[in-house]
Amino acid sequence: MENIDNNIEILDFDESENQKILLEKQKEEERQKKLKELRERAALHRRFIWGGFVVFCIIFAFLLAKAMIMFNLPSATAWSISAFLSVIFLIVTITNGYFETPHKHEDIIECLGKYVGEVYNPGPHVIFPYFKLEKIVCRVYMGEQRLSLYLNKDTPAGDVEFMDCSASLRADLFFKIEDSEKATYEIGNVVVSIREKAEHILRAFFGSWKIDDAIAIKGFFKLNNVIVSVDRSIDFRDDSGELQIEKFKEFKPSQKEADNSSFAETLKEWGAKANSFIISDIDLPENIKEQRARLLAAMKDLEVADVRVETSKREAKIKVIGAKATAKEAEIIGQGEADKIENLKKSGIQDQPALDYLINKEKWNAVSKNPNATVIIGDGSKSSEGAQIGAGIGATTKKEKK
Repeated sequence: MENIDNNIEILDFDESENQKILLEKQKEEERQKKLKELRERAALHRRFIWGGFVVFCIIFAFLLAKAMIMFNLPSATAWSISAFLSVIFLIVTITNGYFETPHKHEDIIECLGKYVGEVYNPGPHVIFPYFKLEKIVCRVYMGEQRLSLYLNKDTPAGDVEFMDCSASLRADLFFKIEDSEKATYEIGNVVVSIREKAEHILRAFFGSWKIDDAIAIKGFFKLNNVIVSVDRSIDFRDDSGELQIEKFKEFKPSQKEADNSSFAETLKEWGAKANSFIISDIDLPENIKEQRARLLAAMKDLEVADVRVETSKREAKIKVIGAKATAKEAEIIGQGEADKIENLKKSGIQDQPALDYLINKEKWNAVSKNPNATVIIGDGSKSSEGAQIGAGIGATTKKEKK
């Protein structure tokens, strides 16, 4: 059943496409028939205008010659002068009516207020210059054009409304006029109309996006993706309601689908075709900028705090290691002093005298580092005297070396 339904949908789609093609063909045939009538009418009007102008020149030359003959001017001279002036007048008329259509431009001409049924392509042309019987209505540039779009609070519609906030948007639409006759007569101001249509498409598209997601996808913003997704109301959200950016990036409609979109068809009726969209900038509102600035500052403060914590941890670790090293050093020194006491005891010295000897030795070693100091210490013990003698000898030796 599902396959049957799919086949029915495909048949319906093909039938609607065929009907659409037939309607467009009929419409184009009617348009070409109307243009042919306009061309025939314009040709008739031109023959009338230029024929009347030639008759006027002949009558003018005849009357001028008769007037000169009446003033006793020789007949041959009078006719020569009138003919010469008529030719000059004709040359001036052609010169005034001469113009050139520039490269990549087309001129729309009207004769007696009616379109002549054909455009004037680049090159030289001549129209009747007097009384605006023939005139250039407009000159249409046929190359690619850039249309800058500024959607902000200064525009009538205001900022672009995203899902979470409103913000100004700057974009560029590149388009091309393909039919200058339609661009002139099917719409009042084709550029303004294209601008309004493009702004509508942008607002409709970004209305379903959050501003951060819109900023993330602006580099992947393609004309066909946008106009087809808006035309078909494609939702790029997942089941949780979050927009899938990758899904939008992977969405690649065919050129046929893009050409059948309402945006493309409307521009086609106006004789134009859009080539590409570019999102130049999405300007965040001031309150969001301030929020993000505060968030960034808080993150920086947090990073600084983390650095300080790590530094304190390293300093504490260094202090612990230093304390352990000091303790180990004291332990080693203490063990060395204990060994010295044991050696003194082995040599027959008692515990207390040995201890006094080592203490006094350390004192006098400290004093010996400052030879200018004078210290008198004595408790009458032999160990004290021995330490004093050793330190004195050391000090004397240092002085002699100096």
